[in-house]
Amino acid sequence: MIEALQTSRWLQYLYFLRVSIFGWLLLIAFALLDWGGVTSSLSRGILTLDSGWQAFYASFFVVALHLTALITARNTARNGEDRFLTPPPPALARALTDSTTRLVWITLALSQLPTAFFLWYLSHNAHIEAEQYSFIGLSSGNIWFFFLFGGIAALLFWYLVSLFYYWTYRPSQSQPRPVPSALIFPHNLFGDIANATPPARFASLAEWLTRVVLRFSYPGYAENSNGPLWELHFLSSLAVVGILLVYLFLYPLTGPVPSTKLTLGLQIALCLGITGAFLYLISDATYGGLAPGRSCRWAHPVKWTFTGFAIVVAGLFLAVLIDDQRTGSVLMEMAFPTLASILVLAIFFVWFFSGATFFFDRYRLPVLTVVLAIILIPKLAGPRISRFFVGKGHPWVAQVFDSDHYFSVNNLGEALPLEAIPTPAQAFETRAPKDNQVSIVVTASGGGIQAAEWTSQVLAALETSFANDPELQKRSYTFHDHLVLASGVSGGSVGLLPYLLEYTARDSPHGDKTFFPASPPALNSSPLALADRITRPPRCSSLEAVGWGLVYHDLFRLITPIRIPGSLASDSEPDRSWALAAAINRNLHDIHCQTDAEHLEGLPAISDGKALTLEKAAEMLSSGALPAFTFNTTAAETGSRFLLSNYHVPAPDLWPSSLRATDPQPYNDFIPAESFLQVYSADPSQRDASVKPMAYADLPLATAARLSATFPIVSSGTRIPLAYTAHAYHFLDGGYFDNDGTASAIEFLKSAVGNDGANGKHLKILLIEIRDDDGQQVTTDSDALIQQNASSAPPWTPVTQATGVFEGLWNAGHVSISRRNRRELCIFETAYPHVEIHHIVFTIPDGTDGLSPLSWNLTSGQLGSILDRRNSDQTKAAIAEAVKWVNDRSSATASSATDPCTAWIEPPNSTFESLKMP
Repeated sequence: MIEALQTSRWLQYLYFLRVSIFGWLLLIAFALLDWGGVTSSLSRGILTLDSGWQAFYASFFVVALHLTALITARNTARNGEDRFLTPPPPALARALTDSTTRLVWITLALSQLPTAFFLWYLSHNAHIEAEQYSFIGLSSGNIWFFFLFGGIAALLFWYLVSLFYYWTYRPSQSQPRPVPSALIFPHNLFGDIANATPPARFASLAEWLTRVVLRFSYPGYAENSNGPLWELHFLSSLAVVGILLVYLFLYPLTGPVPSTKLTLGLQIALCLGITGAFLYLISDATYGGLAPGRSCRWAHPVKWTFTGFAIVVAGLFLAVLIDDQRTGSVLMEMAFPTLASILVLAIFFVWFFSGATFFFDRYRLPVLTVVLAIILIPKLAGPRISRFFVGKGHPWVAQVFDSDHYFSVNNLGEALPLEAIPTPAQAFETRAPKDNQVSIVVTASGGGIQAAEWTSQVLAALETSFANDPELQKRSYTFHDHLVLASGVSGGSVGLLPYLLEYTARDSPHGDKTFFPASPPALNSSPLALADRITRPPRCSSLEAVGWGLVYHDLFRLITPIRIPGSLASDSEPDRSWALAAAINRNLHDIHCQTDAEHLEGLPAISDGKALTLEKAAEMLSSGALPAFTFNTTAAETGSRFLLSNYHVPAPDLWPSSLRATDPQPYNDFIPAESFLQVYSADPSQRDASVKPMAYADLPLATAARLSATFPIVSSGTRIPLAYTAHAYHFLDGGYFDNDGTASAIEFLKSAVGNDGANGKHLKILLIEIRDDDGQQVTTDSDALIQQNASSAPPWTPVTQATGVFEGLWNAGHVSISRRNRRELCIFETAYPHVEIHHIVFTIPDGTDGLSPLSWNLTSGQLGSILDRRNSDQTKAAIAEAVKWVNDRSSATASSATDPCTAWIEPPNSTFESLKMP
């Protein structure tokens, strides 16, 4: 009977402690999932720290998370009997409630065992990914130096919290102990501060707040509704306030861009207000002891310790904030890792749900259900309120109450004439006006940051080789001047962005008007000049910005029924998607993304991703100054491909049904994808007079690239703001429809040549396909029986029956899509013999860690693998083949190409496996 009772108590308290146990096991599970390859394509960039400061912050918050789990577990064990009317098992009570020095140290050490394991795994990843660390300019290859530094800082933070607890908490005389208990560190580390007189103002405020809170329920929290709070609740409150202050102070320092001048003043005022309030609350502390006529040796130094600490922290905060404004760069953003943002979320989760379980378990209510109801039920009214304000003509007010996500746009003021948006045929006229010259089409596939960097590396290499080829120099033939179309998806779009922006250097007032001069000095004679400006922004991490948006704005949006416009965004309510777009644009010119700014001196200035918009890009295409491009995205509501482009594919036969009777052209099945300018910028009277938008929008290229790269969960599906139209589609990653970008290229060529083979004009197209994989899925018959027999997949179980549905959907949209694109390209080549296409594919195998990173952070090892592939014989051979074909076809007047439907990938003797480093 006694054993059954003990077992029952253990089971009950394991349930009561479930949130604390979750806090201890979370990072172990995260590490094991990454180590086992389950989440490694996404998680490796999170669990590989790029710098010593990232290691410092990671260690700080790992220790903080596990100490939070310890405090919440102590609280449940010590106060659970009063709250749940069930005493804890004796062994558990001894471990978590005994305040003897030896047992406090042992419990503290045991609580940090998950910390040791997780930090070891982070160091393991750092070694595998060849990361190097430095401190104040001095190289230190050992990441444990920074882990130790961060761990000491975390322990110091919790020591100060404990010290403040000893200084300000006084239990009631009826409690067993007349002085505060040791809850994190032993008593002997705090001298005689427990005997000091607490600051009167702070004590009065704490007592008033205690009485307000205890009116709801006091069992387990205090002796009665008048308080005082029991020790662990008081310490927990102090800890929550401390973590919350750290959280608030990090907001402007870790954002993707510096604060605006208006919000900078508000942040300074808030910092001074919080600091002043804290100093006021402790300023009346005396140096005497609780007993009359007795003094306390620690009272004086403790008061000035907290006074000095508050002033120093506020001063450092203001100094960094003002320096960010001066330099135009957020100093701490890249130093604060995404892992730390996740840990902040985890700490808040443990605090909140520990408090919720301690409160609701008394009433046997399902905590998660209650919390979700509290959060979600008020949001049900949001759409109704939003529609009301839309109907009243107040779209900005409407957006405060709904839960939707919006992307930033520019207001055009007036509609754009449809004829001002070039067509594919007009793009060929402006970009390829000469007969018999070779035109270039580039497609860049999706695949996260690796796809972005690989795309930029291939484009830089092609520019170099074309610019330095003697035969092409004689013909004044350059890659950039003959590029007609660039079609990007997801990471490929992000990689195309800095390359396309270089075309704006033509209009630079700073000397050189040319882009990539055809004669030396070219890229290879100045490797850290133009190539640096093209290839470094895509490799620069944006994942920290996503974490910032998630931890701040998206968290606030989740827990509240309304949202408040953020202080870092003047054009939209920020979220993690806005933060990603801001980071992508910032990386184009931020000093932290360039190793040596001197190499960029003298280059013509270029626009950034917010200054160049689709409307301006369409104007440049009309004059031939910019190639046609599309950053492909997918409409969530229809699953259709949508073009974020500087051109539109005309379809005059697709009028609305109400007008089709007067349309002289018959309806046909060629239904092209529509473009942003066509839908949201052009005059609707030229398309559908029954629909008139509220305003006309233009889209910055940085936002367009982010929309194309809306990877699930990492960034949110977004729509155009309500000020432009009440109803609109939400845009998702372009890879949902076509991860290669080939469908848009085929559609572009089909529209350009029309139905008569371009009126007999012979087109020569060099099709460059930049792929974020090894290409084997395209070139092998993956459906053959031998491939099925060779499959190493395990037998299907009820679990795989459930997951197989999603696996099939994913493979249909991301794996087999390439083979479908090849078939459609083959059909196009066969149907239009006047169009001669030479198809060259640039592939990249997984890196040395066996991963294709999908997140927005690139480790040193992964970057090294990309650079190795860029300099490999296979890539050089593919570039040489491209140059050779252009030379051969530039002087030919008739087609002498090999059979159509042939893609030149790599020399027959090349192998992908040989590139992988041991």
